[in-house]
Amino acid sequence: MLKKITASLILIALAVTVLSVSADDSYQESNNNDTNKNKEIIHTTEVTTGEGENQENDEIEIENDEDINEDSDPIEMDSDALAENPNDPTATPEDSSSDTTIEEDVLQVAPFELSSNEVIVTTFSELKSLIESSGNGNYTTYYLGADIDGLSGGIVIPSGYSFTIDGTNPLTGIRHTYNEFNSSTTGNTIRHSTSAPVTFTLRNMDIKGQNNHGTIYITGGTANTVLIYDNISYHGPRITENANGRAIYRNSDVIIGEGSFGSVSREVGDVKHVQFEGNVSIRHTDNTYETFTMGNNNSFTFKENSNVTVSSKRGMSNRSVSTTIVFEENSILNMTQPSTQGTSAVFYLEGSASSFTMRPGSELNVDRPFATSNIESILYAARAADADIDGGKITYKHNGSQASYALFSLRSLTLRNGAHIDLNIDLFSQVTLIDLATTFKMTDSTITTNVGDTIGRAITAPMITSITTQPIEISNSVVDIRANVINTPIFQGNEAKIDNSDVSFAAKQTMGANPFRVPTFNRLQSSTYTLKFGTYTPTGPLVLGSSGANQPFTLTDSTINIEGDTIKNSILFGSTITADSLSKSVINITSAKDISASLFTSANINTMHNVEINVTAIGNVSPVHFLTASTGMMSLNNIDLSVKAGAWNSRLYSGPSLEINESSIDVQFSGDMVAPFIETNDFKGLTKSSLKVATDGSYNNKLAFIYNKGATTTSFIDSLFDTKFDQTYASTITARKLILNNTTARHIARKTNLDIAPRLLYNVIEFEAHNNSDITMHYAEEGGNLVSHVDTTSFILENSKLDIKADTQNIPMVGAVGTVSFSNASVSLSTPNSNAANATLLKAREINTTDSVVTIDSGNSTLDSLIELTGTVFSFKKTSENSDAHLLLIGNNVSKLIRTGNTAVDMTLQGHQMNQWDVFGNKENFDGFTHKSRARFERDDEALGTLSFKYLGNKVSNESFTFTVNDFAGDGWDNPVDTLSFDGSKTKIFSIGTPEPVTANAEAGGETITGIFVPYGQVRVTYLSNGILKSTIARADAQGNFIANTDPLDSAEIQLETFGNFIYNFAETGSLRFGVMPSTLNFGINAIPNKPTVFNRHGSDTELEIIDNRSKGAGWKLEVQVITPLEATNGDYSNADGIIVYRDGNAIDHELKLNQRFQIAQSDANTPAIHKIQWANDEGILLKFMDGSSIHKDAQYSVKIQWILTDTK
Repeated sequence: MLKKITASLILIALAVTVLSVSADDSYQESNNNDTNKNKEIIHTTEVTTGEGENQENDEIEIENDEDINEDSDPIEMDSDALAENPNDPTATPEDSSSDTTIEEDVLQVAPFELSSNEVIVTTFSELKSLIESSGNGNYTTYYLGADIDGLSGGIVIPSGYSFTIDGTNPLTGIRHTYNEFNSSTTGNTIRHSTSAPVTFTLRNMDIKGQNNHGTIYITGGTANTVLIYDNISYHGPRITENANGRAIYRNSDVIIGEGSFGSVSREVGDVKHVQFEGNVSIRHTDNTYETFTMGNNNSFTFKENSNVTVSSKRGMSNRSVSTTIVFEENSILNMTQPSTQGTSAVFYLEGSASSFTMRPGSELNVDRPFATSNIESILYAARAADADIDGGKITYKHNGSQASYALFSLRSLTLRNGAHIDLNIDLFSQVTLIDLATTFKMTDSTITTNVGDTIGRAITAPMITSITTQPIEISNSVVDIRANVINTPIFQGNEAKIDNSDVSFAAKQTMGANPFRVPTFNRLQSSTYTLKFGTYTPTGPLVLGSSGANQPFTLTDSTINIEGDTIKNSILFGSTITADSLSKSVINITSAKDISASLFTSANINTMHNVEINVTAIGNVSPVHFLTASTGMMSLNNIDLSVKAGAWNSRLYSGPSLEINESSIDVQFSGDMVAPFIETNDFKGLTKSSLKVATDGSYNNKLAFIYNKGATTTSFIDSLFDTKFDQTYASTITARKLILNNTTARHIARKTNLDIAPRLLYNVIEFEAHNNSDITMHYAEEGGNLVSHVDTTSFILENSKLDIKADTQNIPMVGAVGTVSFSNASVSLSTPNSNAANATLLKAREINTTDSVVTIDSGNSTLDSLIELTGTVFSFKKTSENSDAHLLLIGNNVSKLIRTGNTAVDMTLQGHQMNQWDVFGNKENFDGFTHKSRARFERDDEALGTLSFKYLGNKVSNESFTFTVNDFAGDGWDNPVDTLSFDGSKTKIFSIGTPEPVTANAEAGGETITGIFVPYGQVRVTYLSNGILKSTIARADAQGNFIANTDPLDSAEIQLETFGNFIYNFAETGSLRFGVMPSTLNFGINAIPNKPTVFNRHGSDTELEIIDNRSKGAGWKLEVQVITPLEATNGDYSNADGIIVYRDGNAIDHELKLNQRFQIAQSDANTPAIHKIQWANDEGILLKFMDGSSIHKDAQYSVKIQWILTDTK
């Protein structure tokens, strides 16, 4: 459909305005035969003069403004209504404000009522009477209505009767105290002596103890009795005597001793089974008894999430019995032994049936604050019990010396799944710290030890030892041993096998022994091995391959870090160092002084390929095999590392810190990857580097591919990061903050594996991508998260691109518990075949989009939503006319395109046009514009429109909209509350944005129109052929090129209606208009004449520009006329006797008379699309005065001229 064009240009001084007079809509649609009707484009020019003076010598001053050329006029375009039922364009939106009714839930608190089995007692006699009568057959719960003092004779509990005593009055909320009777005999206690299973609970009370048989005494031979202490505070000589039963301590405080009581203080309890729940605090001040006295086959259970604090000069249990100790998940025991005379072991496990188990997240923290040497073990089993530390942590701090007992004396010790032993000893150790009868195994665990003085002073016993017939096995673990001096081996066994681990030994002064006392150190595989020392003094090698020269040393896929003041001996020793293993290893050697020995000592060293060895020495460097240098931090600078292998089971790096600068790392292999590629406390990232990893296998370690376990910031700057796997089982990068700057990150995999680990690409708290970064995630099957939507607080994509595709998707592709921001970004999220009714693709608390193109396409997937907002803000803004901003939501089977929580979201949408579609399909499937949008919303003036509203669309309520701003007008949604919807049953596609630009070329008489549009976009071409209005539809190809075949074209404007990204647009193939035009005519300062005089213009030459890019065959003519006389503008002066003349190319002056047109130019067949008319200062429009008699010296004069550009087709 042909469109009406209106153009205007507002000028200053000698102003030129452009008016377009064109055929109206009725001509374009109905009067098809009147194709030669002229159109006129008119410019008006105002000319002013300065003040006049005397005739002979005075001068005329005409304003000397600089020429101001302006480009073609802005065009204001009206668009025809596309909505089926457009509203009145003069109507205004209804007032969206309304009275608000707030409904509040009022909590009505009813008076407390006791249950039928509950009663309040206020005296001991009353309590005694009810308990001894089994609660009169009715009561099992007794509330104290007052503080109660025990009486002589106590209370005898009937057989089989269980009860609860609650010290807090439910009517007043007052917590009361039970004062035990001052006695040392069992006859004055509350007591039970039968074997019937019973449970007694004391809760919510304070207990002042007097009797060391416990508040409730259970006869020693009685079993099946459970005592529960729940939220009690006890101070006395002993709270529990239940020698064959169970005691449960829950959220309670217990103090034993520190006062005068009716009987002597003893243990916390004489009990067989102890269980801790919640937060428990125990202070045991007696120096004679252990914290608990327990019979054989006893147990300690620290329940899940319990937190127990014990201060005791003795240990937790007595000796010579079998004890089972279990720390459940996330349980904690903080044990302080403040004795200055020596302590017992924390736990004795001497019985053959003893065992010690810690589950993930559990902790045993032991603190011995005083400098005493009479110290026993943490776990003492006389090599009779096994310890399994499964994800637990043991920390030990001692300000004295460990001189008498091994800290752990066990049959075997197994550390796994994140287990951690941390030993800190202030002085020195003269004994084995971990003494084992059989095996020592570490998997995914850590041992850290810091000894302030000397390990192995005056002795040669290893620090961690097993019998010499058993191997030392360490895998996927960290061992960090630190001391002032190390005089003894750290490990002893028949061989050492270290796989996928980080092993570190540090001596501030001297290392006097090789850390491993083994006949064969036959495997350091996929590991990091670090030695730090002042001086290494033994005669043997620093890293021992074996005890003799005939055994091979196998170094496979590992990192060795050696840091010392002086290195005087060989570093590697063995008969053979295999080349293939070295080709995938990293060796960092740092010396603060001198390195004066060969790097390798071996009978045969094969050729090494692609080996990175970083060495830093402050002093003299004189060995044979030094290849490069590094500081304490692992820094790859200008390194070209290429690895191609059949499998990769190693870390490229695992240590405290790593940066990669101006380097290229390319790793290609087959099979699975089972260890993190980079594991470090601080991965600084890539700078001008390339990191590529590709395999046809899977990454199947639960730790991140790049595991920044120190939770620091990782930055990729001007780099390439490219990974390709069959499956991924973990995050690609773990860091606290990840920054991409001008970086391409491509991550390709067949699928992610949800059953093994969270499907995160970047497991970070903060994520940023800037400056043309390009992120691609493609999954042929099941996809994953870009970041963690439950942990990530900030997600920023600025001037960058994000493209995520997965065939199926069950979790958000992008999500943040905080804010997602897109600025000048291109975002594409797509999944065609998901079946996850509760899933969404973009999830955040707040989403802010500025000048970005965002496409979320779920195809035929069944999803809950495309966008889920957990907070209250969503904005899609376009900040300038020239920015590219488009939001496209496509979902055929989604419940809601945009889902909110239970709070209304403040939404702001900006664009030129919005469309809703109630049918589904890609734009290339909308043939012939068969499907029109269900509702359309746009501006008549093509300016940005803003729609602001509160939107609530959660899982249980219907949609609701409250509009605050709607400055759209015209077609569609004058009152959007009636039409706008994100409900998937009503809206399958939602689009807001700017029409895509289109270019087209045509020639009168021709039969094709060619052009460029968006790929697969559609173009409806409307044209005149023999005076008849016709149309056809063309579709652009994958490159955006289109060809429309037509009937022979008339020489007229061709109208284009385009359809791309579900936005409509109207355009023309060409138009007739002014281009560059003068804004002022400057005649300078001249003498007032006394005879007829023509004044030339001053300044640069004058240029006029006519633009006609219509189809060939059209024509135009240019005319000029004066529309006002030469008038005084600054006072009551008479008009001057002057005229405007036009001097043509033959130097002939033509007077321009008032309101009479004079033609100065006309197009012909050879006139270009941009035609320029240039005049010298004495050509074109000039000013002529007859004489100076009519010029007043104080007056200023002006005249207006008008240019008329007429269509002559």
